[in-house]
Amino acid sequence: MTQSQFATQYGIHLGLTMFACMLAMPIFTPYMLNLGFALQDIALAMMVMAVTIILFEVPSGMLADMLGRRKVFLFSLLFGALCNSILLFSEHHWHICAAMFFWGLSQATLSGTLNAWFVEKYQRLQGNAPINKGFAKVYGLSYLIGASAALCAALFLAFADAQVWSLTSLYQILFTSSICVFITVFVRTYVVVKETARASPAKSTNTLASQCLAIFRTCKQIEMRRLLIILIFAIPVASSIEKFWPALIENYSHAPVDTIAWLFPAMLAASFALNGLAAAISTQLCRLLKQRLGLVMALAHIAKLVCVLLLALASSIHMFIAALIFFYFCMGLAQPAQQQFQHQLSHDDVRASIESVTSLSTRLGGLLGTALTALMLSYTTLISSWLALAALSLVAIILCCTKRLNRADPQQLQAMPS
Repeated sequence: MTQSQFATQYGIHLGLTMFACMLAMPIFTPYMLNLGFALQDIALAMMVMAVTIILFEVPSGMLADMLGRRKVFLFSLLFGALCNSILLFSEHHWHICAAMFFWGLSQATLSGTLNAWFVEKYQRLQGNAPINKGFAKVYGLSYLIGASAALCAALFLAFADAQVWSLTSLYQILFTSSICVFITVFVRTYVVVKETARASPAKSTNTLASQCLAIFRTCKQIEMRRLLIILIFAIPVASSIEKFWPALIENYSHAPVDTIAWLFPAMLAASFALNGLAAAISTQLCRLLKQRLGLVMALAHIAKLVCVLLLALASSIHMFIAALIFFYFCMGLAQPAQQQFQHQLSHDDVRASIESVTSLSTRLGGLLGTALTALMLSYTTLISSWLALAALSLVAIILCCTKRLNRADPQQLQAMPS
């Protein structure tokens, strides 16, 4: 099997996982709004999810390194199905908080697992393509499959018979479908994912200290430290826009929410399809800029700032949707370069753990964005809060342009020994 063939295979598997997530995730906020929860209640539930991810992100990565990536990945699928099951019967605020807690566990145990397995096997296969090229194919396929899930949800909500089904019932059908797909991916993982046996639980407890030391030594590198800071400052505005843009649609459209419920998953379908295109374009940017990965990430973050300004200037639903689509496209530009950079700095023994650390930085940025948005909503508008959060991205852009992150030949970067 070549590197290209393996990237295709893994892209399909990751895409099926995204399919299960994307049937449910686009309707989290509108579903909670439809149940009668206030925006502040939803923000609190989202914060529960973010805190859960922060607490379990790195421990789950360490477990994946010591006990096996597939085992931890399977737990992420179970947690995702459990979240959707709780949402089916949510009536009180603590119900949605509990659901978001399990969704947080799902996302924490998902990151840093199979991506680490992919990189290790990809580097051993025939070919010498850079990692960003492999991830571009992976994310191109997986985002396309994820987009198809969001598109199916949009079509379902748009054409379902409103006289037969209430909006709440339609949402619950999508949650049930997501549970079924999670179960399917769980079974498929046993067949597709083949992993070399790792340490036994008894041995793993003896190596915990050395594992922590190896993680610390990797994160201590100045390039890795800067990458983690970049993620913390670049994410808040993106996290806020992703979570709260549905709250503005009714103001722009002047139509009841139930008549445009299809728009929420349709937007995510468009964004995922564009993320796949952005991943391919990002690979070409890496090549044109001679693998100066920091500059590629900087261009992506600058483009996102332009999108925030367009969202602030939008005066109609058409302008708002166009700006939002462009924003989602820009989010996909930085990912392949970031993935290559972090994996070049990681050793196999801590690869999943380092992926969890970078994911933790992303989650911290997301939590910061959610918390600041909830705080600023008491004093200003949602759009104004986005503009304030966008200013934080300037720190990330400045760090992306430093020489340490823009070596002409990134292969000079050596992974830290374990």
